[in-house]
Amino acid sequence: MNWKNRTLFLAMGLACVALNSQAATQLKNQDAMGGINNILINDTQARMETPKEGQYMIMQFKDKKAYAINDKQKQIVDMDAPMPENKPNPAKPEGDAPKPAEVKAELVKKDAGPKIAGYDTVHYQVLANGEVCSDEYLSSEALKVAHIKDFIQGMQDFAQERRKQMGGMGAMMQQRPCFAAKEQLNEQFNQAGLSMRSVDKAGKTKHEIIEIKTDVKTDEQTFTLPKDYAVTTPFEMMQKALANLPKQGQGMVDGKPPADAQTQIESLIKQRMEQKAQEAAKTQP
Repeated sequence: MNWKNRTLFLAMGLACVALNSQAATQLKNQDAMGGINNILINDTQARMETPKEGQYMIMQFKDKKAYAINDKQKQIVDMDAPMPENKPNPAKPEGDAPKPAEVKAELVKKDAGPKIAGYDTVHYQVLANGEVCSDEYLSSEALKVAHIKDFIQGMQDFAQERRKQMGGMGAMMQQRPCFAAKEQLNEQFNQAGLSMRSVDKAGKTKHEIIEIKTDVKTDEQTFTLPKDYAVTTPFEMMQKALANLPKQGQGMVDGKPPADAQTQIESLIKQRMEQKAQEAAKTQP
């Protein structure tokens, strides 16, 4: 093989390697419990690994889809699967669904913040009706890191889709002034910088970015859903759990709870899913 052919084959080999590996941005985020969430982001997707081994979420930005994966159970949960509608409750008049709280929301710039994970920050406070909800340390410099803006937008789209599916439950969450204030201030947050640290009004750190890396090599499997895992939904998971209730108690009708209890359970499912959406939003840089 002559020199030119060898060079050509080498170039082709390098191209194949490049196609099978993608440069990603990696964030390590410490949650309120001290657990480390490892987040990998490329141009179109994010992989969010929880502190529990083998449990992670794949988010697809373009399709606004999110999947929770459990390797131990070989299971994929489609987080965007539609929820069943609650049956009307005759004891409760229609039309009195909770309305979002009327809140004067402010993002107030205070002073220069500390360096966090090597990035300069600015200290802001979130106010709801004049009361401090949280102290936020935002970095405009970190916001410029590759893939970060796409990830923030993806998280925001995911939260919006969840609220649509929650219906009245989403409005119920927005009755809380601080929650409603942060919802109103989303756009300002995104423009001001990447959230490097969030401290609640009790002084507890809710999350902190402890490391940012760029050009992290990944392969196509990093962001690919396992093909041989069973796919389910949050509601189906709860229904399976309900099937075990006759073994633990009474009051079941044909293996299901009475109609009123079923409605309550479906509401609880929606509440839990809304909480999950909030938890995901809290891991948002």
